[in-house]
Amino acid sequence: MKVHKYTNNYLESVIFRIDFSPVLSIEVNKPVDFQLKMVEKGFLKFKQISGFGLQLDIKNEVSAEATTKPIQNWQFSTLDESEKIILVSNALIYEINKYKSFKELKNILDYILDTFFNLYKTSIIKVGLRYINVIPDQLNDDPFVWDHLINKELTKIINLSLDKKNIIRDMHSIHLLDNDFIIQFNYGMPNPKYPNRIVDKMFYLDYDCYVQTNIDDKIQILEKIDIFHDKISNLFEKSITDELRKKMGEIDGE
Repeated sequence: MKVHKYTNNYLESVIFRIDFSPVLSIEVNKPVDFQLKMVEKGFLKFKQISGFGLQLDIKNEVSAEATTKPIQNWQFSTLDESEKIILVSNALIYEINKYKSFKELKNILDYILDTFFNLYKTSIIKVGLRYINVIPDQLNDDPFVWDHLINKELTKIINLSLDKKNIIRDMHSIHLLDNDFIIQFNYGMPNPKYPNRIVDKMFYLDYDCYVQTNIDDKIQILEKIDIFHDKISNLFEKSITDELRKKMGEIDGE
């Protein structure tokens, strides 16, 4: 399969997430050692956010009790806040909004996961990777014309509309089961100014891969990320046209 490489992209954000059990007692034992290791990697800004979460206690097959409990959200970010790590008692999230390459993403995830497993003893029960693309189009003022950039199969419903100017949001979601993991593909025109008419011309291509699992080392997680990245890349290429590839500055790849 051909690997497509580009000099630029339209990624709004790339998000990696792991959920784990048993939960961490970071409300009591603050993640100071984790913070120090993140500072070494350039995550110099820190803030702690307090809130409340919902806990569901299952008593038996037909009875459950929902209670709220206080939670602590620990955030570590770079000075420009283009990269952010969020640590809560049951999950770790890494988000970047100035994505350059998958190689760089893998390098930082390797460091974060290495630090995490050296400090905490827990099992990973869910792994996820999400790429959110926001495609603009300054060359055509019509907010409903996308066939030159986006695969026509994804814009059929727009073209079928009897009165396009009355469309104020057009979002779709497809859920795919691929072996043991799920791909959630959201696409369309979200319209940030909803319920007003669509003014800003943008098209979302949002790919979210995740798997319920039970693993306890970073190697297996990174292997999942490799698989997710390949699947997302393949779906992205099927979603766009050669004209968009040209706008992104496609370079030769193998």
